[in-house]
Amino acid sequence: MTGTKSCILCASEINDKARKCIHCGSSQRGWINTLTYMSNTVGLLSVSGALILFSVNNLPKTRKLLFWKDEIQVIRFEQPYLHRGRNIRSSEVTLLNKGDGKALVSHIISKTENKIDKTSDEIDKISNEIDKTSISLTIQKIIKPGDIAKIKEEKNDKSLILTTSYTYISSISNEEWQLVNDSAKDIYNFCFLKTLFSANDPIYKQMYEFHEGKLNQNKFESTLYFTSERSKKLKTHEFTTYELIAGLRIPQCGYNKESRTFSFEKETVIKSKKEISKILENTNFLRDSTPTKK
Repeated sequence: MTGTKSCILCASEINDKARKCIHCGSSQRGWINTLTYMSNTVGLLSVSGALILFSVNNLPKTRKLLFWKDEIQVIRFEQPYLHRGRNIRSSEVTLLNKGDGKALVSHIISKTENKIDKTSDEIDKISNEIDKTSISLTIQKIIKPGDIAKIKEEKNDKSLILTTSYTYISSISNEEWQLVNDSAKDIYNFCFLKTLFSANDPIYKQMYEFHEGKLNQNKFESTLYFTSERSKKLKTHEFTTYELIAGLRIPQCGYNKESRTFSFEKETVIKSKKEISKILENTNFLRDSTPTKK
């Protein structure tokens, strides 16, 4: 008469001569079960290792597939201009494409947080609704991923003075700074040259340290516009810029040659293009100067 026994794995009742459990399918010889378990474990580890190796080798492609990135970083931004955004020398921009695909960088628009007060000049009577604090810079440059692009825009006005004749204004009182800002609104006033710098611009940082943090400046918010190659959508990158105002190093513009500093009073600020042009003609500061119309 055949007896019974319990399965060594599931404890079900089976024939005492059975080599394999009819319920769970496990062998009744322990060493076979151990060998089967080890074989399955090694196989699973091999498959897992292969998957990990595949993932590592294809990580960039996998990340791009799951988490595509469009990003343009502004490394350097310098835009000199006169009133109403009129450039007088080259604007320089350095951009880095940190995204996964090509990008067409279109333009940069900079706006100040504070509105400029209206003046009584005839030029301002054309339209009182013009936002005089909005400055634009056209770029139109395709940048490949990982590439650094240096853009230099030439917009020279030959009737204007050499920018080396200017010095950035610092350490003046709030009242004097307000007077400088009001005077710099005048499109005919060449005593002042405005320049926008990004907060991380290395030249701006050097000047800031040189002036011991006493540079007079106005804060702007700038936006870079670019189109993604993949999505074909217009995207933006916002960054902070600062407007510095440089003064022409002549006494009529408030410059003291002995102390090499500026001091501004209403009587010393020139607001007539005819007057400043006569002074410049006599000081040889003009570059390819053109005769002033009377």
